[in-house]
Amino acid sequence: MAGKNKTTAKISKEDYKRIRAKIRVKLGAYKINPDKAESYLERFKGLNIARMGEERVDSLIREEAEKSEDPSVLFELGVISESHIKWENEKAVIDAMLIFTEELKRRGKRIEEITTYDLYSTGLSKLIDSNNMYSLLKLVKPDLKPWQLSRVPDGYWDNPENVREAVEWLVEEMAKKGKKIEEITQQDFEDMGLGTLVVKYKKAELLRMVKPDLKPWQLIRVPEGYWDDLKYVKEAVEWLVEEMAKEDRSIEEITTQDFEDMGLGTLITKYKKAELLRMVKPDLKPWDLSQVSKGCCEDPKNMKEAIEWLVVEMVKKGKKIEEITTKDFIDMGLGRLLNIHKIYDLLKMVKPDLKPWQLKNVPSGYWNNREYVKGAVEWLVEEMAKKGKSIEEITTKDFIDIGFGTLIIKYKKAELLRMVKPDLKPHELNKVPNGYWEDHEHVKEKVKQFVEEMAKKGKKIEEITQQDFIDMGLGTLVVKYKKAELLRMVKPDLELREQSKVPNGYWDDPKNVKEAVERLVEEMAKKGKKIEEITNKDFIDAGLSGLLSKYRKDELLRMVKPDLKPHELNKVPNGYWEDHEHVKEEVKQFVEEMAKKGKKIEEIIAKDFIDIGLGRLLNIHKIYDLLKMVKPDLKPWDLKHVTAGYWNDPKNVKEAVEWLVNEMAKEGKKIEEITVQDFVNKGLGGLVIKYKKSELLKMIKE
Repeated sequence: MAGKNKTTAKISKEDYKRIRAKIRVKLGAYKINPDKAESYLERFKGLNIARMGEERVDSLIREEAEKSEDPSVLFELGVISESHIKWENEKAVIDAMLIFTEELKRRGKRIEEITTYDLYSTGLSKLIDSNNMYSLLKLVKPDLKPWQLSRVPDGYWDNPENVREAVEWLVEEMAKKGKKIEEITQQDFEDMGLGTLVVKYKKAELLRMVKPDLKPWQLIRVPEGYWDDLKYVKEAVEWLVEEMAKEDRSIEEITTQDFEDMGLGTLITKYKKAELLRMVKPDLKPWDLSQVSKGCCEDPKNMKEAIEWLVVEMVKKGKKIEEITTKDFIDMGLGRLLNIHKIYDLLKMVKPDLKPWQLKNVPSGYWNNREYVKGAVEWLVEEMAKKGKSIEEITTKDFIDIGFGTLIIKYKKAELLRMVKPDLKPHELNKVPNGYWEDHEHVKEKVKQFVEEMAKKGKKIEEITQQDFIDMGLGTLVVKYKKAELLRMVKPDLELREQSKVPNGYWDDPKNVKEAVERLVEEMAKKGKKIEEITNKDFIDAGLSGLLSKYRKDELLRMVKPDLKPHELNKVPNGYWEDHEHVKEEVKQFVEEMAKKGKKIEEIIAKDFIDIGLGRLLNIHKIYDLLKMVKPDLKPWDLKHVTAGYWNDPKNVKEAVEWLVNEMAKEGKKIEEITVQDFVNKGLGGLVIKYKKSELLKMIKE
């Protein structure tokens, strides 16, 4: 009963086409005359094979085959008996293999997994006698590769052509997955059925069959111990130098990042960069490089030699040693030195008599130390003495001209000079502090000393003239007080006959005043003095002290030059700099003047303010705040020098790095691609001296 059910069991419509195909294949594999094959099929058309079981179909096929001229039988699983197949007939072999592989596929076995044993177990052993397993399976799957089988033929990998073909195929397959030849790993060989190859050959050796110029270091991993051989190391560095040269990069410009980008990062961990590059260029100095190794900064001999080289290079560019800045060190690849030493200490190695204040910028906080200040003033006094100038004759301009403008902003001149000469009196100076002569006792003391000096010259108090006061540097007194009033402070019962040089009311006429000032301006011009440089003393020396008691100096000079600005004078009116609009206007004009001299707003420094007569502004405002009045989008780091201590505030640092990242993004550069040189180029070199690049960028990523 069970057998009957099996024979008459219906098959699904989905199997209908497969059964029809099976009939065709089997008929074609028999030794049936091809001309008769179609007639056999016609006989089956009348049968409803959709209602038959597979056994019934096979039985019908067997019956029809046995009626042929050369009958044959089917063996187990519907595969024809090899004894009845003409194996010299290629079509018969192909059909047999199709049936054979189809049946194994139904059993869950892929074509690549079929073995010789499978052929023997199905009675097709004679196929192996005249064919190898690969050639048989290739009849069914033409694109099948030998190495895709469970086992390649014996000795297959001894043929270099077979090896090369396999590697070419692997490279193509990996490329389809987006993997470059340099990225192929040993695991890839194993996963693609070529594990035997990486046992028999080195991976680099295999890949070079496809890409002969492939270097071992271009692979993800070099052979173990490869970099212990200096011959290989030198070969790799020579290759790197050549590759960089193609990009117009000299050997000196090669960075640590270049080694990493070109697959030679391991070398940098094993050897120093300078040591590697010297394999190619033996006379290369550490400081010739765009990045200097740590060792160069620790060896005093190396340091001195590096600084000497830097100074020579700067001199070639027309820069004195005193003008060398932090940026110069960074630009010339010696920035790391500044992590360990102050710029002054470095330059002093080359010029031992160099003074800190001779530099373009003294170290931050230097002038907060009064001992340093005193040393600087002592040196200034000595320098002035060489020019025949006594300490009393030293002016504010002398401080500025010799590079001490910052001192004059921070301290009063008298205070500075008393560090050298403690008993120095204010009135002994060319200019006394504001309000000094308002104190009656100060005036009396000075007049007393003055009368004594005149007595030494054989001149009685009654014979002292106004010119004597002027000649002794006391012209201001005879502007503020009458001569008789001054002398009576020393001799109360003194009787003098005052004589006026001009008639009473003469200076009440503006015409007379203007005429007198014009004559003064002309006389000063003959002496090479501009109108802006005329002082109160010049008025007094010219006998015009009466004018100064009636008018301000700037009012007088504007009678001749109406557009004269207060800041253009040696002294501006009281309270002038407290008006924001005045300050803004003056700074705007100042920036325009600097632009005419080819100086951008970002390049303006404190000395520029001092040189043009705006030094007093720096007592009230920071240079950045002043310049921002003119250029509101100005950043602190846009300036040649940021405010002292600015980078000590993490908030300022983070703001600067955020700005840099945004600027780099505009140039198409990701945060991961930002280099130390980018910081330097954008004016943030000071940051990469103080912090590591990774630390800075981490502030943004967090």
